[in-house]
Order: sequence, then structure tokens, then C-alpha cells
Amino acid sequence: MLNDLSIRKSNLNDKDFILQMLMYASHEDSIDDVRTQPALMAYAEDWGKTGDRGFIAVERDRAIGASWIRLGTATNKGFGYLDDTTPELVVATLPAVRGRGIGTLLINRLIEEINPFYPAISLSVRDNNPAVNLYQKLGFVKITGSEIVNRVGGLSFIMKKSFK
Repeated sequence: MLNDLSIRKSNLNDKDFILQMLMYASHEDSIDDVRTQPALMAYAEDWGKTGDRGFIAVERDRAIGASWIRLGTATNKGFGYLDDTTPELVVATLPAVRGRGIGTLLINRLIEEINPFYPAISLSVRDNNPAVNLYQKLGFVKITGSEIVNRVGGLSFIMKKSFK
């Protein structure tokens, strides 16, 4: 099932695909919807700037998923911001390939890459997202008190995986 799958480092040519994956990760209907929201664009705008690291899942020469990190700052916080030294994770796959373990592979590869450089990694997730179970299996822990009403009126919270 994963025989034709490879995982490669992302590069500057992946800007459009990163934006597409951000659309899926943020549950938006279109890339234009993502572009109109500065809080979302903070995860993809100017892709390839210092500190950006990511991986692309490729199957039969077609990109099908991505995982990446970006550091926020106290003045430019993402939804899963903890501090200036903890990057935020974004991960998504094309809807047609979900449930095959590709997201898990992408997250694990990214963690392997960044573990020596950061104390932890964080993310923001909707409380009704089935991926919460995946994140817990990978060692992410819900940050108590981080629950907020998200931009669509539901609940989201921050999860963190410590490396050290």
C-alpha cells in the first residue's frame, strides 16, 4: 500500500503545495479562503525562510502530503504558539489518501529531523478532529487550559511533544 511512497525534504518549489496542504489542515474550502486570513498565511507565507523545515510525501511522482514547522514569535503568534523556541507543526494529506498512515510517516520524519534542534514541538487542533488520537499516540500531550473558541466557533486546544 505504501510501496510507491517516498518522503523528501521540502524546498522552495513546494510553496504552492504547502499552501494547498494548509487549506486542508485548516479545513478551509479554497486556497483563496486561506489567502484572506493573515493568521493562516503566517504558516505558509514566504515559504523557505530561515527556520522553515518540512517534508513532502510523494507517490508515483505526485505530492500527496506534507508536514512542516515554523517558529512563531511573541509578536507573530500562531494558533499553537507556546514560546519563541518551540516550532509549530502543520501536517496534511490529500483527502483521497487519508487513513493510510502517511500523516504518521510525515510527522515522524519531521520529528526525527528537528529533535536535535528544539526542546519540543506544538500544534493546535480542533477538539473533534480524529487526528487528536494520532497526536496522542505520537506522544503529544494536551496543554491544560489552552482551550479556545476557534475561528469557526468550535473548540481547539494546543498539544505539545517534548524532546528533552
